[in-house]
Amino acid sequence: MSVRLQILCTWCGILSTLIFFIAWWPAAGFFPPHLPSANADEIVALYRQNQNGIRTGGILLIIAGGLYVPFSAALATQIRRMEDRDNPVLSYTELGAGAASSVLYTTLGMLWGVAAYRLDRDPQITQALNDLAWFNMFQPAALFMIQCLSLGIAILCNKNPHQVFPRWFAYFNFWVAFMF
Repeated sequence: MSVRLQILCTWCGILSTLIFFIAWWPAAGFFPPHLPSANADEIVALYRQNQNGIRTGGILLIIAGGLYVPFSAALATQIRRMEDRDNPVLSYTELGAGAASSVLYTTLGMLWGVAAYRLDRDPQITQALNDLAWFNMFQPAALFMIQCLSLGIAILCNKNPHQVFPRWFAYFNFWVAFMF
């Protein structure tokens, strides 16, 4: 049961990523992003053009953020298998960064949803919510970087005869962290 559950949690991570991109692009229509120089009236006009799509995208982002938690738990479990039993700092770091990332993406969905909820308000409020959402979108990059570094370090420090991940995967995670 534990192996099946971990596989299910891993699929939650893949599903989370897929739902995130569906929410951001086809649903909300935020790709390509609008110009940062757009004034408040232009932002409200963008939201009016796709109000239901942005609301749907917000709901999907909240779902994607929730699905990221089981993935992070499965990854922390694998890191825990590689760590010294008395010092599980890397698995805790990975799990904490994953939980925080989930909260930020859930907040992102909420911000875009709230911005699209009432478009009859002062346009500057919608613009401020939109700006806050966009800044929030890139905030988890540092947390994803921490997750990749935790996994890479755990792989290289693994003293167990049974390797959970191949060594090349550690270097791949360092490269991904650098790309973030």
